[in-house]
Amino acid sequence: MNDMDQKSGRRNAFIFVCITAFSLLVGIMLGVWNGRFILHDFSDDAGIMAYHETASMLLHMGSLHGPDSLFFETHRRPPGYPLLLALTYAVIGERLWSIWILHLTLWIGILFFLWRISARFFVGIYALAPILLFGAWWGGLSHLFAVNAEIAALFFMVLFVWSFFRYQETKFLRLAIAQSLGLAMLILIKPIFLYSLPFVAFFFLLQNGVHRRVLSHGLIGATVIIFAVGGWSLYSYYTVGTFQISSNAVTLLRRADDVHLSFARLKAFTLASLAGDLTADFVSPGYADNPEPLNQETVAREKVFFMRRLPDKSNDTALQEEAYQEAISLIKENPLKFILTGIPYVIRLHMPLTLEGAESAHVFVGTHMSLSPAKKIFILFLIFIPWYLFVIGVWTSIVFHLRAWRTWGLPIFLITYVTIMYALFTHAEPRYLMPVMPFYALFFAGGIYYVMRRYFPNAFMFNI
Repeated sequence: MNDMDQKSGRRNAFIFVCITAFSLLVGIMLGVWNGRFILHDFSDDAGIMAYHETASMLLHMGSLHGPDSLFFETHRRPPGYPLLLALTYAVIGERLWSIWILHLTLWIGILFFLWRISARFFVGIYALAPILLFGAWWGGLSHLFAVNAEIAALFFMVLFVWSFFRYQETKFLRLAIAQSLGLAMLILIKPIFLYSLPFVAFFFLLQNGVHRRVLSHGLIGATVIIFAVGGWSLYSYYTVGTFQISSNAVTLLRRADDVHLSFARLKAFTLASLAGDLTADFVSPGYADNPEPLNQETVAREKVFFMRRLPDKSNDTALQEEAYQEAISLIKENPLKFILTGIPYVIRLHMPLTLEGAESAHVFVGTHMSLSPAKKIFILFLIFIPWYLFVIGVWTSIVFHLRAWRTWGLPIFLITYVTIMYALFTHAEPRYLMPVMPFYALFFAGGIYYVMRRYFPNAFMFNI
């Protein structure tokens, strides 16, 4: 490495540190704005308490269930995040700020690994552009001091992708193990990624070739995943009688209930996903008081379903199985309609997040009564239009980069996979998109990079 490269490397590292510091500062400001630091104890929030009790039970008793109930909530959450909390508690104690330290550390790791991924596609200082974009995104930063699994899922996603790309260059066993650990933890945090394993294995062999060394490393990596994910499935079967990583039957049942949607409701739901419930209410009066995806009729049918069974425990395995069967039955009634109703869910999944990290669909409904409906809708348009222009830019870039699918194939697959799976089988909250949002920044930067290289080849960013 010559002196110029060393100087450039130090400069880029300094800029990365500045971007990271800026990102953390914005995250702290959002934490203050959202009142995260008002909480002094785990019991101050029911959601925090559920994660804490599960992690504490795992730390002290080596179990995720207690003597009086199978789990601490009405459904079994995935074990990955409580496991991470338990490890954190073991190192720095069972305190609320221990979780914050964990999240801050993971966030720094997320930005670092994204930088290294970006450097694979872009040269010079422009490799920092996706980090700046993602590091300033309020949607991720709003969860920095929240107690949920989103930040952890983000970290293990970028760890997996970085290890995957780095392995192509080095063929080191430790990188094969790192990508397997990253993917295994991602599955234990977000079980929906379990079904991506065959595709990931295909990409692994496609990118690295079917050679003896690659096959042996792949076998070791597969063993890591089988041990981690399969071990939990066996534990789950031993304790509650099911191999499923977590219970999501109710989520699928609610999504399957969309086969009952009328065309008018579907049209209003699509408009609401594009511009908010208040805008849809302007076109379809009454929509904002009974919005999708969980309308009053769905709730009523769900209550009838559960009341018929009167389970002793709401997380009973047999009840979950019946809910799955009911959902499958609904889907079979009209499979085409079930698939088509996924369209507004794709839009809803890409809806902008609020500063609190929640979906923006219900913004202004029943609030800010001093503003007229027209002013509220105008403000919503000012929020939604720039964001959806960003999303359109990302997907345009994805389509353009399809011709270089051997290079960009894994990020393209992950974004497409997440979009389809969450749109079809869940109620598609925008935060579900978070694990792949770093790649949205990557593709947006990639689109700008292509345009600048083609039309402004002498731009300063390509010469420093």
